[in-house]
Amino acid sequence: MNRMLALFGVLLLGAMSASAEVVPGEPITAPVFKNAVPDPGCEQLLGQPAKDTWNYYLADKWVVDTTVFHGGKQSVRLDATDKTKTCGAATGAPGSTEAPVVEFGGWAKVKPTEGPAACPRFCLQVVLKGGRVLENTATFKQPPLDWQFVGNRVNVGDSQVDYVMIYCLTDGQTGSTWFDDVYIGMGRKPMTRGENLLTAGGFEEASKWHPYGEGFVLDAAAAHSGKAGLRLKADKPYRLYGARCVVKPVASMDAILIGGWCRSEQKGGRASITADVHYKDGSVLPCLSAIFPTAPHDWMKCEEQLNIIPGDIDYITVSAELLFAGAGEVCFDDLYLMPLKQ
Repeated sequence: MNRMLALFGVLLLGAMSASAEVVPGEPITAPVFKNAVPDPGCEQLLGQPAKDTWNYYLADKWVVDTTVFHGGKQSVRLDATDKTKTCGAATGAPGSTEAPVVEFGGWAKVKPTEGPAACPRFCLQVVLKGGRVLENTATFKQPPLDWQFVGNRVNVGDSQVDYVMIYCLTDGQTGSTWFDDVYIGMGRKPMTRGENLLTAGGFEEASKWHPYGEGFVLDAAAAHSGKAGLRLKADKPYRLYGARCVVKPVASMDAILIGGWCRSEQKGGRASITADVHYKDGSVLPCLSAIFPTAPHDWMKCEEQLNIIPGDIDYITVSAELLFAGAGEVCFDDLYLMPLKQ
């Protein structure tokens, strides 16, 4: 922690490196490596800025918000009163001597007070041993009016990384921007994806899906592709609607990736694709969830990664769910569960 305290002491002095070298990045849709950020959701001090892991960057004010968050119990909120000025918050992680790949990103949402919403961004600065600084920026293509993820992958080659900084930045609007579950991952190479184990993810084989909660309907009008999709229509408040399928694992995997497509007419509730890993000794690694925005939306893709606890896996359950909804419906299609290997 002493190393991290020294790192964030530098932040108090002010700014991103003006001599940074801008390098290309490859977009990512979900984290691949273990998150190296000590406090990605600013959870360490309830309702207060965590000074040892987060700090100001060109911000008159930022607060820890305990009422709006993506994961955990709070998030970082930036309140902008001048759309011509950039404001932000920053955090970081210790480096690695054997990390030719650095990933970064996180979740954000915006709420402008007037006028159009702007696109926030995450800026990465990789400080190499010897002082060279590499920079890359991941910007949302559209303003995230509900929680969305954006991130990039940067190759640093054989260079030794001293430390890494990530800046959560916003400008171009007045109002509030929230950041949460900020991510920095470092490793030798991304995990490789195996074949989709969820062979019934297109809902063409109705017999492989079983009712979960209040149940489901399969019909052609709910399809993203193919001949059928899953429709969950809520007609009772505060109930769970869903479908569940059992998947057999492959012999060797370090993580799993779940995801799929969803279309929603809901104005509340939570639509998600969830996986639970069941071991032969009876233990369960529960509830990896790819969660879709609560606001109505057309077909969109969402995915999440779960690192596997070593052990003898018996099976994995995959569920498409709609929870705590009022009247309305969601449709799911083209679901997948892929084994990942380092």
